[in-house]
Amino acid sequence: MKQFEIDRHRNMSTQLGMPRGTAANRLRKLVLFDLLKRHNENICYRCKKNIEQAEDLSIEHIKPWEHVDVALFWDLSNIAFSHLRCNCAAARRPVVQLKHRRTAPEGMNWCRTHKQFLPVDRFSTQPSRWNGLCYDCKDCTNTAKREARRSPDGVMVAPPPEER
Repeated sequence: MKQFEIDRHRNMSTQLGMPRGTAANRLRKLVLFDLLKRHNENICYRCKKNIEQAEDLSIEHIKPWEHVDVALFWDLSNIAFSHLRCNCAAARRPVVQLKHRRTAPEGMNWCRTHKQFLPVDRFSTQPSRWNGLCYDCKDCTNTAKREARRSPDGVMVAPPPEER
């Protein structure tokens, strides 16, 4: 590279406050996020909730490609968008196929207390789980919390400060 090109890149980096390549990647992410929002495609593949900010956006592969097939890396039908935290949580867990795991219909999750599939919007998120959702629906979780606050003689103790 010639000296004037080196100086130009240094000036751009100084002006941008970061290396030009980093700034270009951030700009691409902002453009992609804007397009996703315009087409209402800013839904997390893992937790099914809206991705609200470009900083939260992550691109992930639905099927793992590493040590499987390089073609899966480039296959656009194998690409999904998710929250960065949901993608990172999934990456920390090994993919294990459990024989006892129930396959939920699209948009549903198993509530272990109700012992049935319920809509995912009735569950809180739990990024450490394989599907990013809690074991129990919000109603069951709240009921269990109320029961836990009861004293041994059945009298309700004072609720925590956030519920007063």
